Amino acid sequence: MKLACRQIAAAQPVSFPAGCIALCVTFYPPNNRWDFDAQVSACKALFDGIADAWGVNDRRFRPMMVFENADKHNPRVEITLYPENNS
Repeated sequence: MKLACRQIAAAQPVSFPAGCIALCVTFYPPNNRWDFDAQVSACKALFDGIADAWGVNDRRFRPMMVFENADKHNPRVEITLYPENNS
């Protein structure tokens, strides 16, 4: 997963001013058996891949987590970055 996230992020280069990087992570699990801990734990590789691709330390990320209903036909994690909200 880390490599896939890195490749996706590298295809969309951005630059960030110093400070925090606000982002929204929206989960659409494949079924309702995924609990909070499992979904958050799955983000480790995702954040590492994005940080590697953009050359930033993932400690700068300030994620807001959103947990949606299961989507068995299209399970996914969507990430929206808000670099303009750095502080």
